[in-house]
Amino acid sequence: MLSKYFMHRRWVAVLLTPGKTAGAAIALILSSLLLVACSVRTPPAVYEPALYDPAKVIRFAATPQRPEIIILPEANSQHNNKARVKLLIKAGTLQETDEQIGVAHFVEHMAFRGTAAYPEQQLQSRMRELGIQLGRHSNAYVTFDHTAYWLDLNDLGRGQLDAALEVLAQWAYDIEFSPAALQQEIPVIIEELRRQQLEQDRIQPRLQKTLFSGSRHLKRLPVSVDKASVEATTVAQLQQFYQQWYHPENMAVVVSGDVDVAQTLALIEQYFVKTNLVSERLQPQVYDINPAAIAEVTALTDAYMPISALNLMWFYPIPAYSEASEQQGLALELALGVLRNRLNSKQLSSNGVVGGFEIARNRVSANVRTLTMTVALTEADFALAYAYLEHELQRLLALGISEQEWQTQVSEWQARLEQAQDSPGRLANAAKEFWLYKAPILNQSSHQQRRLALLQTLRPQLGIATLAKITSGRNITVALYPHGAEAPTAEQLAEYRQAAQQLPFAALAADKQPQWPVLPASLGIKAEHKRPDGFIEWQLANGITAYYRYSASEPGRVFIDLSAKNGTNQLSDEQVVAARLASNIIRDGGQAGLNSVELKQWRDKLDIDQGFYVDFADRSFYLAAPLGSIEQGLMDLHHRVQGHQLDAELWQFSKAQALQLWQQMKDHPHLAWYQARDNSYWQDDIRYRQLSAAEVEAATLAQAQAFYQQWVQGNQQYQLALVGDLSAEQALALVDRYFASLPMAKPQGEGRLTPQSEAEKQIRLAGSGQKHASIELSYYLDKAKLPQAWRDTPATLLTQWLNEHLFDQIRTNSGLAYSIKAEISGSRPVNALFSLDISLQTDPNNVDAAINAVKSALAKAAQQAPMVQQVNVWQQSLADERMQDRQKPRWLLNRIGYSLIENQTPWQSIAPLGEPAAPDSLAQLLRQITEQGHIVELVWLP
Repeated sequence: MLSKYFMHRRWVAVLLTPGKTAGAAIALILSSLLLVACSVRTPPAVYEPALYDPAKVIRFAATPQRPEIIILPEANSQHNNKARVKLLIKAGTLQETDEQIGVAHFVEHMAFRGTAAYPEQQLQSRMRELGIQLGRHSNAYVTFDHTAYWLDLNDLGRGQLDAALEVLAQWAYDIEFSPAALQQEIPVIIEELRRQQLEQDRIQPRLQKTLFSGSRHLKRLPVSVDKASVEATTVAQLQQFYQQWYHPENMAVVVSGDVDVAQTLALIEQYFVKTNLVSERLQPQVYDINPAAIAEVTALTDAYMPISALNLMWFYPIPAYSEASEQQGLALELALGVLRNRLNSKQLSSNGVVGGFEIARNRVSANVRTLTMTVALTEADFALAYAYLEHELQRLLALGISEQEWQTQVSEWQARLEQAQDSPGRLANAAKEFWLYKAPILNQSSHQQRRLALLQTLRPQLGIATLAKITSGRNITVALYPHGAEAPTAEQLAEYRQAAQQLPFAALAADKQPQWPVLPASLGIKAEHKRPDGFIEWQLANGITAYYRYSASEPGRVFIDLSAKNGTNQLSDEQVVAARLASNIIRDGGQAGLNSVELKQWRDKLDIDQGFYVDFADRSFYLAAPLGSIEQGLMDLHHRVQGHQLDAELWQFSKAQALQLWQQMKDHPHLAWYQARDNSYWQDDIRYRQLSAAEVEAATLAQAQAFYQQWVQGNQQYQLALVGDLSAEQALALVDRYFASLPMAKPQGEGRLTPQSEAEKQIRLAGSGQKHASIELSYYLDKAKLPQAWRDTPATLLTQWLNEHLFDQIRTNSGLAYSIKAEISGSRPVNALFSLDISLQTDPNNVDAAINAVKSALAKAAQQAPMVQQVNVWQQSLADERMQDRQKPRWLLNRIGYSLIENQTPWQSIAPLGEPAAPDSLAQLLRQITEQGHIVELVWLP
């Protein structure tokens, strides 16, 4: 499960990778609330032609018998044979009466319970026949001002478009509201709400009350419904809301992707034209939030808040779309990019106090946006926060923007526009914004291309003037401080802000270029081999093996991976701490006469993305850049591999930040849970668990430098992958110059196996701060007991089968959980154990019932193999996705890198899928896991 292997540490994750920004994480508390909850519909208006390109966007206005139609045909190298179909309804929680609270959400749930053409569970069966998985390829949501349903189609050759539009039409007109289905769905909705609701003393409920003061939104939050209201919902209430609002003139059908326009129009006419409707359209009333009612200063904490954040927010009107407003908006984005870079450059001077910065613009109603500046802090130093946010904002407004800073932003935007390949999902979302808010549909082939020319005409003065106008308005301050710290007062915050405004302005820094040393001579290429599937292999004289494969899916861009087998698994415990702390230093530390901030600015200017990480089983360098910048990026990479001196300033910052975060976490209610999971899953191995303050404190820069020199520098038995839009001749020249010159390093040590749970355990801990209980069940089995043929594709098919089976048994039939997920892991050679991991959330009073239900469902599945037709559908869906992925350079690069630690050749790791496994073998594999393996049960309670 992802949560098991990557996500479970939450705030503690920052301790594991010091130097990474925490600004985005803390900003989610605020920005996600605004993004999800605040949008409202715009009054009806005539669409201006400039909002979309009629040659690229097919649109027909709604009639009393048919919804609005928006078709965005788009085929490209990354998304051919794919599409998204979407049904939009201009009705959400704001359209509910006081007697209907929660009904909009309930109606959306009932759409998946059954329709006139597909009663009971036949709808889910129909979608599964087409390879459409609920949750992965199909979903829905309700927000304040609208409801949306969509299906993602991954193989249009199988009749998916016809079937998907039929399903959308069933949801638009013919949802069944049977009493039996309603009773089955009640516990599912209760469990979904339980997952989202927090205790009233938590930050988010109190923040909602603040931000929605004086507006209808406060009583129409999607999570504001209580259990009693859900249980009291009647069929009559659902039918009334459905008939009131699901009217053609309140709906739009969006189809985006690799579709034929004539065929799509014919299908929409076939399924969506209704001449016998008896209900009249009910016009949605416009409701807006009330920024004037929001308190100017709010300070909040709760027992689970481990770090601090200062958020400065400005509310401002969204102008009607015009060429002038587009220019202002784009110039503002460039100016904010400069401001973001300047703030990031200040992070090192904070001695670890600043976790990161974030600047975001969000639509919070039809005509209002917020500009939010956020700084995350490892201690409640709000004077320092203002000294960065307020001072740097005023400095930019006073001194302006240098030509180099501006051109860096222009270059980044230009690269983004040139590389963009529109996905069906992105285009469908653009259509939604157009339909609801009159936002322009910006697809690559029309408006985005026009923006390339527009970028060259923009000047810094326009961005500065637009930013000055926005920030001259009323400001809202939200300060979040850690539990146990003293709350800042409004007077204190005002003093900090005033002091920041009086700080002197430093002059704009001059642009610096790296001074690279001369590259050593190449040791030469020993051999070249043409390999299957378009690969070319080069054997370098220094022992590196290089693989090249052409891909034009991201035009003009090149991707490089340099990987070596074994990572922290070959280090002693004493070396692990320094290695983990050094990872970001190797990536971000300055070199060639530039400090880390200057180097980042240089990379940003050239659109160079560099990375380094050391994991348990491997070490890897990553590089992505336009072909025009690839040699500059390779100079950076070469010297990072060959002669890098770790940055002492960045090292001290990273250590200080980790220690301050540890100070905040040492008494946190969640710490016992994280430690219990580390101990259960990883046997408390230092390679996975959270580092202690003493371990971080004891680590030295000399140890980190020693790790670099022993395990990173030179040719550490590296494997090189080059993928992208460059010829074999160009790739060979780069390999010869930048990699064949690396000297041989000493042979590396042998890696150990991943630490995994060797015995059955049952752990239940309280203190989650949620209203639900989180359950994690893991079955472990010695891989030696499994035939090799069962460890790859059959395991993936087993996951597919179990996710459908558990969804039906635990969610649909019993209502014990809103969602349940099964994952299988352990296929790599470094894993001695094969594991089946199942995660779900449920009522704390139903923990035992839920665990027993899962075990019973698994036992039942193990005795009854899936049907051949089911397995063939899963296999075909996986095969289709694999064929699409094989065109994507990032996926190719990832698979080539992993082939080294999976003991495969690169062409084996990307090969098309073969024949599906026999259904009986899936049941046999499940029996072996559940009957011969041991189980670890972890339960996290409120």
